[in-house]
Amino acid sequence: MSRLNYPLKLAGLVFALFLLLFCGTLSDSHAKTVLNVGVYNNIPTIFVGGNNQVQGLFIDILEEIARREDWELEYVVGHFSELLEDLRTGKIDLLPALAYSKQRDEYIDYTYETVMANWAELYVPNSSQLTSLLELDGKKIAVKQGDIHFKALKSMTENFNLSCRFLETDEYETV
Repeated sequence: MSRLNYPLKLAGLVFALFLLLFCGTLSDSHAKTVLNVGVYNNIPTIFVGGNNQVQGLFIDILEEIARREDWELEYVVGHFSELLEDLRTGKIDLLPALAYSKQRDEYIDYTYETVMANWAELYVPNSSQLTSLLELDGKKIAVKQGDIHFKALKSMTENFNLSCRFLETDEYETV
């Protein structure tokens, strides 16, 4: 009788093992996808507001997508240039409100949907009479380090042989 029991016990053990593996596979397939999202201060698109709450147009959109797709979002707050490097190296999965460039396109998978148009503005004192890019020659200009608009402005001033002193800061508020 013990010979007959042995194969039944083995079959029961194999079945139990199969059941554990199958249930483990089911629970893994229903686990939420966790995405690390970079957040930097770029009001109103993405920023840290009162009570250290992550906010902005891109956050609202991303949270709605996460709700529909059953994603879990984990926010990583930092300076833009650091977060861009974290995206490049895979430390974070998403960096909302990021302008397109050919250089970035080498390592970033951009969406084909435009959420909003972006632009740059040059702020000057009320007493200033600047009317042309050429009048920036010899001026000190505060810019956000790593910002795509800064890169474009720097390129334009170099193309016109303008001598500008750029003061690079880590946040738009500092500019």
